[in-house]
Amino acid sequence: MPLPYPTPVFVVGSQTRFSTGGDLALRRRCRGLRHARRLFVSGEVFDADYALRIDLVHDVVPAAELDAAVDRAVHFLGKGGPIAQREAKQLALRQSGMTLESQLGRDTENADLIARLRVSAEGQEGLTSFLDKRPPRWVG
Repeated sequence: MPLPYPTPVFVVGSQTRFSTGGDLALRRRCRGLRHARRLFVSGEVFDADYALRIDLVHDVVPAAELDAAVDRAVHFLGKGGPIAQREAKQLALRQSGMTLESQLGRDTENADLIARLRVSAEGQEGLTSFLDKRPPRWVG
């Protein structure tokens, strides 16, 4: 599942599976560079409980309770004014040392890098091997 960004509250069902897939939001959401680096390099699929442990999601609920959990989050988000919420997001970004502009700039840089990697020979081999359901034949 791709990570929705910018999502102030991220609730998932316990059956949810994740893979980074070059997701730009991972580094900001993930607790610690070590987790983000591992997941980017490995490309492994991980479960909702692991995502919760590394602070990638806010809450994991049984599938049968997911709609109610989302409704609850939306209810409380709906209580705040849009300007106040925007300013609260800005405050959180400033607290982490990044402005929205610098964060968006970093996202653009990362998107450019990921695009270059995906069209490279290695990226194409990875995609082709995935589609052919075979191990990749890395060169170099």
